[in-house]
Amino acid sequence: MMINASLLEKITLNFAGDVPFDHLDAKERYIYSVMNNIERILNTRRGSVKHIPDYGLPDLSIIYRHLPSSLSLLQKFITMTVLKYEPRVQALQIQLIENKSSDFIIAYELLCQLKEVGYIRFSTTFNGDEAVKVFR
Repeated sequence: MMINASLLEKITLNFAGDVPFDHLDAKERYIYSVMNNIERILNTRRGSVKHIPDYGLPDLSIIYRHLPSSLSLLQKFITMTVLKYEPRVQALQIQLIENKSSDFIIAYELLCQLKEVGYIRFSTTFNGDEAVKVFR
């Protein structure tokens, strides 16, 4: 049974980026829902959700200050957190993408094995304002 979208997405009838819920088939809704949830997880700082203290990533300013040695640590945090808090992701491989842009500091490619769908690639970018974008 494929879960199409989260409760928030069903209420707003949109995915992040104003992608209309009803313009997508069930498989695409599932993928967008997972992508949106991963972005939400990566944009949340650990400790900011009081009842789930390990939800999200650590303070990115610390990661940025210790680049490039902190890249593998960030990769580890992404893997642990996504696998724990996005139950539709069964397996995750992360690879650093060479940064050829001044629009962001770090970029990763996430190869996610999704329940019911198979493998999907998402790209992530981390900009200097600590905002994380996830896209296909």
